[in-house]
Amino acid sequence: ISQTPEGCMDTIIKNILIPVDTVYIDPPQTKCFDEKVFFGAAGGSSYNWQPTTGLSNPNSNYLSTTTTISTIYTVTITQTSLYGNTCIKTLTTSITVLPKITSAFNYTADPCGNNVVFTDSSYTNPTNWEWNFGDSNNSLQQNTSHFYSSPGIYTVTLISSNSIGCKDTSEQVVNLSGFVFSVNSPVTQCEQDTVQLFASGGNYYLWQPSQYLSNPNVSNPLAFPPT
Repeated sequence: ISQTPEGCMDTIIKNILIPVDTVYIDPPQTKCFDEKVFFGAAGGSSYNWQPTTGLSNPNSNYLSTTTTISTIYTVTITQTSLYGNTCIKTLTTSITVLPKITSAFNYTADPCGNNVVFTDSSYTNPTNWEWNFGDSNNSLQQNTSHFYSSPGIYTVTLISSNSIGCKDTSEQVVNLSGFVFSVNSPVTQCEQDTVQLFASGGNYYLWQPSQYLSNPNVSNPLAFPPT
């Protein structure tokens, strides 16, 4: 609106186009160790991410990486304005990698049966445990035991996780051969004959009654039955 000293006025209206900065980058993220993470930026015609190590495509607006170390990422975005000018914007984001949790366990098998005791040895603050005993049975206890219904080879798996959901898996093969033993069948002999006895499958032996045996603590003693 313009006005002369005499009070005459005139008005002119024009549209003014103001460019709007539309570049964008994803906010920082926190992830578990060795977890795949996706992030990106928008609003430009070309992108250049730094550092490039581990990135799926450092010249893409949307990319991924597998987390092993906390990293600050910088992207240089080239943008063409509404007036045809080239504008360059630099934005940053970060990926914070949590400490790695490691799953591990030990076990002890009953030598005379199929009962196995499992002891957790996971580290870096585990709070949850998922056992799979390899025979369709499971447990959520930290330390546990399991009785197998039959001898066999079983792959036991432990998934250990922490309070923020990071997890790791370990497994071991448990070989339960079972306790197999044998002893010779009943023997009929003539009076005062010596009889050879046989047994197998053990580490120690104790035959009874011992007074009629050459050695009651071996697997194959000679027997001298009374008349």
